[in-house]
Amino acid sequence: EKVDTNAEAKTYNHGGAETFLKFFTPSWDLSKKLMSSGSFCNDVIGFAKVKKDQINEETMELLEPYYLFPGFLPEYAKKASGAAEGLLMFVRAMYQYHIASLVAKPLQKALAIKQAELDIANKKLKAATDSVNKAQALVAELQKKLDEANAKKKALEENQELLMTKMDEATKLIESLGGEKIRWSESCRQFAEDKKKLLGDMALACAFVSYCGPFNFTFRNKLIKEDFYQGCIDLGIPINKNIDVTQLLVDEATIATWNSQTLPKDQLSVQNGILVVEASPKRDPKTREATDPLLVRFPLLIDPQGQALSWLKNREAENFPYQGTTTIGHRKLGEIAKFCIENGKTLLVEGIVDNLVPLFDPILQKKISKGRGRNKWIVKIDGEEMEYSLDFKMFLLTKVANPLFSPELSAQTTVIDFSVTREGLEDQLLSFVIQNEQPQLEIKRQQLIDGVNTATVMLQSLDKTLLEKLANSKGNLLDDVELIRVLRKTKAKAKEVNEQIIASTQTQKTISEKRELYRPVACRGSIVYFTLVDTTSFNPMYQNSLAQFLVWFFYTLKNSEEPADAKQRIDILIDNITYNSYVALDRGLFVMHKLTFKLLLTLKILEVERKDTISTQMLDLLFKAGMALTNADCPKHKFSWIDGGTIGNTWKNVVNLSKTLPFFNDLINKIRSNESEWKKWFDSLNPEELEIPSFEERLATDPSGPLMRLLLIRAFRDDRVSRAADIFVGAILGAKYIKPLICNVSNTYSAVGSGKWTPNILLLTPGADPTGQIKALAKTVNAQVDQYTVSMGEGQEKFAKMAIDNAMVDGGWALLNNCHLGLGYMNSLTDYIEQKKEEDAATRAAENSKKGTGDEKKADKKKKKKKNEKPPFKCHENFRLWITCEAHPKFPISLLQTSIKMTMEPPKGLKAGLLRSYSEVVDEERLGRVPEVSWRDLVFSLCFLHSVVQERRKFGPIGWCIKYEFNQSDLEASLMFLEKHFYETGMGGISWNTIQYMICEVQYGGRITDDFDRRLFNTFGLFWLSPTVFKDDFQFCDPANLGGGKKFEYKIPKSETIDVFLDYIDEVPDNDTPSLFGLHSNADLTLGKTEATRMLDLIQTTRPREASGDGGKTPQQIVSELAEELLEKVPESMKMDEVRQYIMKRPKAKEIEWTLADGFNPERKVAGIEIPLNVFLFQEIERLIKILHIVRTTLRDVGFAIKGEIIMTPQLSSTVDAMYDGKPPTHWYVDAGGVEIAWTVPSLPSWFAGLLKRHKQLMDWLTTMRPNVYWLTGFFNP
Repeated sequence: EKVDTNAEAKTYNHGGAETFLKFFTPSWDLSKKLMSSGSFCNDVIGFAKVKKDQINEETMELLEPYYLFPGFLPEYAKKASGAAEGLLMFVRAMYQYHIASLVAKPLQKALAIKQAELDIANKKLKAATDSVNKAQALVAELQKKLDEANAKKKALEENQELLMTKMDEATKLIESLGGEKIRWSESCRQFAEDKKKLLGDMALACAFVSYCGPFNFTFRNKLIKEDFYQGCIDLGIPINKNIDVTQLLVDEATIATWNSQTLPKDQLSVQNGILVVEASPKRDPKTREATDPLLVRFPLLIDPQGQALSWLKNREAENFPYQGTTTIGHRKLGEIAKFCIENGKTLLVEGIVDNLVPLFDPILQKKISKGRGRNKWIVKIDGEEMEYSLDFKMFLLTKVANPLFSPELSAQTTVIDFSVTREGLEDQLLSFVIQNEQPQLEIKRQQLIDGVNTATVMLQSLDKTLLEKLANSKGNLLDDVELIRVLRKTKAKAKEVNEQIIASTQTQKTISEKRELYRPVACRGSIVYFTLVDTTSFNPMYQNSLAQFLVWFFYTLKNSEEPADAKQRIDILIDNITYNSYVALDRGLFVMHKLTFKLLLTLKILEVERKDTISTQMLDLLFKAGMALTNADCPKHKFSWIDGGTIGNTWKNVVNLSKTLPFFNDLINKIRSNESEWKKWFDSLNPEELEIPSFEERLATDPSGPLMRLLLIRAFRDDRVSRAADIFVGAILGAKYIKPLICNVSNTYSAVGSGKWTPNILLLTPGADPTGQIKALAKTVNAQVDQYTVSMGEGQEKFAKMAIDNAMVDGGWALLNNCHLGLGYMNSLTDYIEQKKEEDAATRAAENSKKGTGDEKKADKKKKKKKNEKPPFKCHENFRLWITCEAHPKFPISLLQTSIKMTMEPPKGLKAGLLRSYSEVVDEERLGRVPEVSWRDLVFSLCFLHSVVQERRKFGPIGWCIKYEFNQSDLEASLMFLEKHFYETGMGGISWNTIQYMICEVQYGGRITDDFDRRLFNTFGLFWLSPTVFKDDFQFCDPANLGGGKKFEYKIPKSETIDVFLDYIDEVPDNDTPSLFGLHSNADLTLGKTEATRMLDLIQTTRPREASGDGGKTPQQIVSELAEELLEKVPESMKMDEVRQYIMKRPKAKEIEWTLADGFNPERKVAGIEIPLNVFLFQEIERLIKILHIVRTTLRDVGFAIKGEIIMTPQLSSTVDAMYDGKPPTHWYVDAGGVEIAWTVPSLPSWFAGLLKRHKQLMDWLTTMRPNVYWLTGFFNP
């Protein structure tokens, strides 16, 4: 550091250092000058570094005195100055260094020498080392080149191997892709084409999902292929022609899965499956995003056969709550629904009839709000706010085939018609037949189908994986080993599937050939079932489920005769299936519908199985005859025995028959050439049993002969159509179908399908009481009835439930009478029986699981400990439930479809009445109670009387002035009295007056209130309850009064055994003439026409309205054109003011003279309204204007409704049906109150022609002179 001399001088002048440094005084000035130099410090440092070795001895001598001075120490110098201390220490160091160097320098020189030697040696070593390193570097470089050459060689070898592998993989890839080239190329082309038309296809698919659910298969196809398609074309939207919505909306794998879940394989069922899935909430498989609940319209399924229920139970099995499915009447429906909504379960509700309970309104009306949270929704049910799960599903099912839902419910849900088709049911029944007849064949077929379906599903899965790999692959495809593996596996699986398909095609062909042998059996079964379904239009009580029909079907398969020849077996099965089903249904039909059902079944069999023997024209002639013709359409004739020589209904029928069918082209010429024979046949009492003139041989040889014969009877004698239809049924199906069946309570008890869980419903008619028969049957099987009998009414539900519960445990018979008065309880009865059935099954399953395990004794001990605990329920095997009720339109369908039904009414016909009397009332034991022949004769005579008085009721006021409720109890009471009278008096003491009085005035007469009716009944008793019945030549009716043909002798068979009586009854003709009942033969005319009209109208209501009509036109098109044609002909109506003016100006002098006669005064002014006939004219025109307004409005609205411009109301719908059937709409001649407002004519053309004639007559009268001759029947109030 630089020395501050001034500071050092001050320190020196300090008194403390004077003595120490006084010997330095001579050189101090020089020293100050030296130290003040700026380079002093550097010089000192440089001296220490460079010049310290240059110190000589002279310098050392000069320095030695200072060094040896005692005060020449640092501690003393420090007192003087810090710099002085430093310099002192420097000097001392230099001195000591020089002293030490005197010793070290020789050594350093020696070291330097050695160091020089060392450096020389190091240089040599370095040179040698450098030479070695150079050699090693060369070796390393050569080694590196060698390693690089080896690595390159290895890489080339590996690359060669990889290239070979890639070549192999490429070859395989090319081979794999080569097989798909054609298919994929075509797919690409088709995809490009479809892409262009994607908008139209999607629009059509959306329309299908949105609108087609409620319609049947035929109408869906019409909407898709005609209306929707044409709509897109008209709007210029590209769309594929003949698009298949099934292929568009679902893949084969999904369909296969649905089929495995019991969804039928037919096209309609697959479409319904699509609609159900699309209407249900779902999650996106990738994003797992759920459907917006506000966009969901839950499915409402029309499922009369239970196909949808079966499928959904399998499809949604894992998603149901622990209670399973439920019904609309379930007592815990609210709890189950809330549980499903909160926890995302599937709610399946059965038993919907018309509308839903308010419980579902918040869901259907979308009163669902967004809650806190991303996917949280809230809904308020029964006033309780709860979370709405996005996984919640709901399915609503109804068994009503044609339900009437409100417009609101239809809009809030997706209505889907699951009604099975005949073809679909035929395939299902065929599988059942094959399983029974050729089980191995069906198993093999099913395995084949399942195998192909499984392989197809796997192939589609592999295709999907392959496409994903191809889409996500990066770089060289040959480097993706997994991709090539999947492709190879896909190719192998495709080959396997193709081989399976080829093999299955051959096997399927063989199996199909064998299966087709049994198709007629399945075809007949499907025809019979759908005929059963059609009977519900006759009466709402005729409800039969598919499950019930299958019970009869399987019973027939198991219990029919099994001949060795397959053809014979098939014929037997066809006959037995038809007859067993007929017997089962006939038991539950009212008499008025039995023949209707048989005729309907026969016609359906012909339509499906013998299409060459029936046509649409034939059916139109059967139902409509000549109603479509007007008088102008028919040529005049001179046959006085046909409509009195005029153009009436009979002549129109004949003309239409000859014009329509080539078979009858020469009918009119045949009548002309052989008029006497035709007249004789026409006038006979029973023309249906006689040979038809000129046509008998032709009818006998033609395959359509039986139907042609029926059409002739329909044309000439419509009063004999019922009897002719019976003969027609017998000719097609067999004689056993026209014989009366014995239907009683005993038959119902032992019927197929009867059991403890199957209710027996007895349909009542006025006066019928089956209680006595049920009790009598119960005694034969040791069952109790009295203590379990309840008459339904208000407040009787709890007693009915108690009676059923006790009867189930005790094995009694529960009898619920007049259940039409307790419909509320009936609605819940099916659910209750099902609940008890499940409890019984659970108890029996628990008992079976405990058998042999040693747990029975432990269970007994537990029972002893828990005495107050309710024992497990177990239903007694002898339990039966009997229900009596009158027909009611609101009787629960579910109960009707699970029960055996029987009507309690007298059978139709004398033969059937006698047969029932000798089957249910008279038996061998009763005949043997009195050992007198006269007793058995009187018993038969009394039974004959009973049948006659009952049969007279069908003739209306002609038979009895009042329709009395004669029933079987009257016969039983009369027989009981007669038996007691025989015991009391004996044969010789019979009092005929007493017998006649007690039977005619008391037993039967107690019901008679009209004097003429009482007189008539006494007349029957006077002849048939008298000694004359014991004569050998006695007959109940004079054979001369029985009409033409073979005469049957209605007499009393002589025998002691009941078999002879039954044989005689079997010979009684099926056709009864009015003479048997004491009536004129003309009494049958009105009855026959009424029965025939009712029968044909009922059958016509079952006919499909979607089928193409004449010329390929639909019924709607035909009616629309007819409405336009008639509307043009409807005359313009005058206003009433105009009519009044005409009336006021009407009087003409001549008319006044005619009217006033003797009081005529030409000068007197007479107003038109003063003339009575003008008042009458005014009233008639007023009525006519009202009718014209109704007709004009109806025809206009029909056209608008068919075009879809206005709503098709029920009245318009019935109008369309009536016009298509050739009948005038009912509201044209009957008002809403049932009052007749116009003329009644069965034919629409005739009615409309009458309208025009009436208008012309009244308008001519109003505008011109009064007519000389009046058409009286052309007035409203003549």
